[in-house]
Amino acid sequence: MQDTDTIAAIASALNDAGIGIVRVSGRDAIAACEEILSDASGKQTLSLRKANTIRFGYVLCEDGEILDEALISVLRAPFSYTGEDTVEINVHGGAFVLRKTLQRVLTGTKGKVRLALPGEYTKRAFFNGKIDLTKAEAVQDIISSQNAFALKNAAKQLSGVLGDRIRAMRTALLAESALIEASLDDPDVYAAELDGYAERLSKTIGALKAEADALLQSSAEGVLRKDGIPCAIVGAPNTGKSTLLNALLGKERAIVTDIPGTTRDVLREQVMIGEWMLLLSDTAGMRETPDPAEQIGVARAKEEADSAALLLLVADMTKDISEAGEVLSSLPKELPVICLLNKKDLLEEEAVMRAQRRAEEYFREKDKKNRVRCVIATSFTAREGLDALSDGIDAVFLREDTAARGEYYLTNERHREALLLAKEAFARVEESIRNGVSEEFYTVDLLEAAGALGSITGEDVTEELIDKIFSEFCMGK
Repeated sequence: MQDTDTIAAIASALNDAGIGIVRVSGRDAIAACEEILSDASGKQTLSLRKANTIRFGYVLCEDGEILDEALISVLRAPFSYTGEDTVEINVHGGAFVLRKTLQRVLTGTKGKVRLALPGEYTKRAFFNGKIDLTKAEAVQDIISSQNAFALKNAAKQLSGVLGDRIRAMRTALLAESALIEASLDDPDVYAAELDGYAERLSKTIGALKAEADALLQSSAEGVLRKDGIPCAIVGAPNTGKSTLLNALLGKERAIVTDIPGTTRDVLREQVMIGEWMLLLSDTAGMRETPDPAEQIGVARAKEEADSAALLLLVADMTKDISEAGEVLSSLPKELPVICLLNKKDLLEEEAVMRAQRRAEEYFREKDKKNRVRCVIATSFTAREGLDALSDGIDAVFLREDTAARGEYYLTNERHREALLLAKEAFARVEESIRNGVSEEFYTVDLLEAAGALGSITGEDVTEELIDKIFSEFCMGK
């Protein structure tokens, strides 16, 4: 059930900034705030203000003294983020003054306002029909976005791209179910509608399955683009793994020496390569060693490799490529691999080309599972060849249907699971059609698919799920 209390919270970051915002929302927001705010002349006339206006004024202390200057916005229902009367108090952005302003709202309004819960403003926007659940979750994705793709994709979801597609699918299912129910209630009137119905329904379900598949096929790439690619840097000792980490980061993060086995533990960093965010793990050089500490490092390197989605296999092109091949063969998990042949600055151009050809021929012959997707000649110290790494990642992870790259990508696990449930229901409908069962038996599975899709947009969802989704939001949103 929706709570009708008037709520308040700090809606901006709680750190020193030029401006900070305290947001108050609910049926008593304007009347309550009038008791602690004044206009530029000192008059407390907030309730007389026109909707959707912002004016200069003051936040007043209990004794009438000025706490701070403010720009005060008044938004009247339903034309606000929450769909309720809302007052936004823009004060100077220091953490102390923000807390004092919020405290004044909570204590100076005679119990009319309480502190908002995490995500409660967006939750009210959902209950008041301002947004559906896909848009609500997009708000959280925008706040937590860590790269340009995540921000752009979340903005598309906020614009309604996903919600509109899901609602269209659900509407089609409900229309089919309604037709079947009507035919059962009044078979004489609807008898003609059911002539050839199984064939028509089969086409409808086929189209809905294709739509669900299109979204699901974008999921794997979308999640990697949004959250980053877990990527382990592996190789034999002294091939340049830590130098690669430093080169990609543009700073000296890892210790680099000529002594084999310098790296004993795993170093983790993240870096943008082209449009991809890599969650890098620099690992110990893999070799047989009597050193107990180094043995632990090698074991951890293998654990990192097992949990990665991509391996950067670093090889020294001044040595035999079989050294890198032995490292790769010691990693049983079938992950995509980009081989970086390091130290090209130590060889003449012709020798570099020969080393690259040898490596490519070696992996074509030895890498029966086609794990090594490309071989790139590089020099980490001279920062040469690293530009090609972005193209290599594209080759591994971009979908073949390049025309779809500008579309929306499904990145939410809850949405993915709901679409899979809908697909299972579609499959049962198709099985019923193949088995020639009567139309009334389709309804159960049609409604189950509609329910799964409705859980994505919030049209068929439990209060428990709603509470869980909004509890993950930050305070003030």
